Amino acid sequence: MNVLDVKCVLHVERYRRVNIDATAPEFLYSDESLLTPENNTGFLRQCIDRFREINFADQNSERIYLRIVSGSPAWADREVLEQATSNPDTRAGLLAAVSTVSDRALPGPDRPTYLDDIAGAERAHTLGRRGASARQ
Repeated sequence: MNVLDVKCVLHVERYRRVNIDATAPEFLYSDESLLTPENNTGFLRQCIDRFREINFADQNSERIYLRIVSGSPAWADREVLEQATSNPDTRAGLLAAVSTVSDRALPGPDRPTYLDDIAGAERAHTLGRRGASARQ
């Protein structure tokens, strides 16, 4: 599975909390504090537990910044990971779902790796819209 937009994955959990019987916007959620990124990582954690391999990639370049295999981080491309985690939703989502993501001992890839480099990427499940591939 490939994740291009962590915020979209967090939205799955947020949407589960919607009061479908709400009669006004202010009644959509019983507790607004439950909408914070840290409180909406359940679906992301389920994905990590259920999919053997997950690649988190930059939406525009499709460069992979975190690869998870069998529920554990296999490697992280620090340069792109730091850019990705400048987004509050991405940072909170990754830290809550993969607590070791900020571990500096996590190895890096031998070279920049893109979704197209992964065998069968065109058939892989992807959450988030692919952007223009602009390898830099």
